[in-house]
Amino acid sequence: MKRKFSFSEPYMINIWNNGLPIPQDACDKIFSAGFSTKNSSGLGLVIVKELLDELHGKIDVVSSWESGTEFKITLPRNQSLAG
Repeated sequence: MKRKFSFSEPYMINIWNNGLPIPQDACDKIFSAGFSTKNSSGLGLVIVKELLDELHGKIDVVSSWESGTEFKITLPRNQSLAG
């Protein structure tokens, strides 16, 4: 079997669970400082989003009763980290 790798395609990381879904109206707010669905500080996803923004990446969330919750992280390859 031959495998072909492309070093120009982005890295993609999917994190999924089948627990209770995030309410649809909350999906737009979960990346805002102080917002939490679990009575916490509401900073975890904010920090993740800020780090991804610095790396020119992105994070999306899809959540439903049928499929659970999935976070999709995309990071470009060959990204310079020099400031």
